[in-house]
Amino acid sequence: MKVPYKVLLPNWLIQMYKVDPEGFKTEVVKFVRTGRPEYKVLRVEGRYALCERRGHL
Repeated sequence: MKVPYKVLLPNWLIQMYKVDPEGFKTEVVKFVRTGRPEYKVLRVEGRYALCERRGHL
């Protein structure tokens, strides 16, 4: 099994979850794609987005 890459999410994004959980998901994907376009978000655990690298074995 592959070990996922961890991307630390900023405070402003974590706080957004309390206000708009659906919008939070979209913003996490945008945030990760901005800094790491090769990453695909699998899920969020705590303050981290767990990702896999696209096109990578």
